[in-house]
Amino acid sequence: MNKLKENIVVIILLSSLILLTGLSFFLYSSLQKAEEKVSTLKNSIRESEARNTELDLIKINLKNTLENFQMLDALFVKHEEVADFLQEVEILAKSTGLSIKIIGVSKKDIAGISSNKEYLLVTASTQGDFKNTMKFMRLLELLPRKIGFDKVILKSEKGEKGESVWEFQMSFYLIKEKEL
Repeated sequence: MNKLKENIVVIILLSSLILLTGLSFFLYSSLQKAEEKVSTLKNSIRESEARNTELDLIKINLKNTLENFQMLDALFVKHEEVADFLQEVEILAKSTGLSIKIIGVSKKDIAGISSNKEYLLVTASTQGDFKNTMKFMRLLELLPRKIGFDKVILKSEKGEKGESVWEFQMSFYLIKEKEL
């Protein structure tokens, strides 16, 4: 009987050991699968964060590009703004005490560039004193649009009262949008 009891105890112990080994293997496999899922989720989160960071950088670059484009676009006179621009030049001249006459306005293609931009050529003449003439030239150069001078003639004449009257003849150009 003792032997039977011992055999039963051994069988119970072996069964328990096999059951515990199976349970341990099952738990280990479950933990491995859970760890793989956690690792996959972590990688997904990292990739998502990297994409979000990249998207944020793209948004910043787009914003900066838009601001740069708007700033660059402001350098050009739009077709419908030509009259306003010429009026602005006249106001500048008058604000410095000069009389101004716009002699001519023409347009010319920009050599070597096929685009929707062209040169706007303006020929004008002002009269007044030397100091105001120089001030007007500086103000023209300070306009937000890039202006290039093609021809500048500055000459002095005697006025009705014997004072020096300076005549400033100029041809300048700037880039404008072509008519569509």
